[in-house]
Amino acid sequence: MKLNIYVLVTIVLIALAPASFGQKRKIAPVAPKKSVAPPTPRINEVPFDEALLKSERLPRNFIGNNFEVVKSLIPSSATAPKGEFESTQAYKERLDRVGETVLINSLKLNSLLAFTRTGLSAKYDADAEVLSVRVPVGQALLELFLSRLPSSYRTIILSRDSQNVGAYIGQNAFGAKKEIAKVEQKSRYLVFKNYGSFREYLEKSPYDTGRDRGFSSRFDSYETKDLEFRLQLPPASAESAKSSMAALFIFRLGEPYAGVSIRRSEPKMDYPTDSTDFQNYLVGSIAQIWLYNKSNGEIYKKIVAKDLTSGTLDIRSPIRDGALLVLDRSIKDIFADSGVTAVEKMGKTPLHDLYATLIMALAQQNEPKYKDFLAKVIPNIQKHTVYTVKPDYLGAKLNNVPFGDYYVFGVWNDRYSGTMVWDKQFSMQSEYDEVELTQQDATIKFDDGTRPNNQ
Repeated sequence: MKLNIYVLVTIVLIALAPASFGQKRKIAPVAPKKSVAPPTPRINEVPFDEALLKSERLPRNFIGNNFEVVKSLIPSSATAPKGEFESTQAYKERLDRVGETVLINSLKLNSLLAFTRTGLSAKYDADAEVLSVRVPVGQALLELFLSRLPSSYRTIILSRDSQNVGAYIGQNAFGAKKEIAKVEQKSRYLVFKNYGSFREYLEKSPYDTGRDRGFSSRFDSYETKDLEFRLQLPPASAESAKSSMAALFIFRLGEPYAGVSIRRSEPKMDYPTDSTDFQNYLVGSIAQIWLYNKSNGEIYKKIVAKDLTSGTLDIRSPIRDGALLVLDRSIKDIFADSGVTAVEKMGKTPLHDLYATLIMALAQQNEPKYKDFLAKVIPNIQKHTVYTVKPDYLGAKLNNVPFGDYYVFGVWNDRYSGTMVWDKQFSMQSEYDEVELTQQDATIKFDDGTRPNNQ
């Protein structure tokens, strides 16, 4: 009995003993701790609350929509330009579909948005008890003008951040060295097409004479004026209003919706700064501008965009003996629609362009050789003609021109200069647009056989 107990105890001890000589005890592997990803910040972007449109006060410290977030949510399908193999109808249908795109929560691409701007310039006239508030307006960014937007678009900067990102030693052509500071800026712009809707609030200038030329469709002809708003306020209220003045822009996005331009300023010896500005923009139209107190939310003034559907077009050109057609389609496209592709040789000099063929055909409509050509082309020209103009040096004004994209097809015949032809695209976007035709705008200049041999 004692022996059996001893054997049993020995067996148990052996079973519980560590592994025998030369062997290490096996340790169960410990599973690595799972890394917990930081929580994704919740995006609370929503459309502008239209119930506030009737309110006289905004919530305290109201900030509106986040520019960066809205821009990041816009899909690439919205910003993609019309494709080479995409018809105009298909492009318009794509834009219509994109407008209903849900960005996040209840926010759609075509929803009303609200963006704020602080740091406005204001000046008080104590005698008149008027506080004048200025909202700076700029030209559309150069890259936009060169690519997809008409020059009639204007910009309002909302904010700009700047930071130093380093330094280096620069050297000029004469061997002089200097430390150059590298600076990066990020600017945020609203690019809006309805500048003419706020025409009555343009800042007045002592040089203003006659009609306002601030609505030219030319990029470099006339200055862009800031918006100036006058608030009737007693002195006790004006001081607080001036120090806390802010603007709210109620905005609706439109094609091409968003983008970025990069501008770099080279350093100079007298300004040793190498600056790069990343200009971010949202494109659309401003529905309303509100001036309010950013501290307590009091709304001083609501400016509603004037509903414009047409305007006045002033065509100024050196044309005296000729004519202009305002078309909703280019002559080149009209030729293509008409199935006209052959180039004929007529007159004393080979006329090597379809424009020239059209000019000669119109000038000699009774000639049998032009009958087939005119039968194909004239109906389509008439179909796409919006206005016919016979201008002189003083220009021709057209009233009630619907806003939209147009082409000016013009002909000027001169016995010494030959014939010049314009097929110029422009966009009617403002209450008062001006198209000025110059020799530089002419797409073709040729001798139609009337020039004297000694010239």
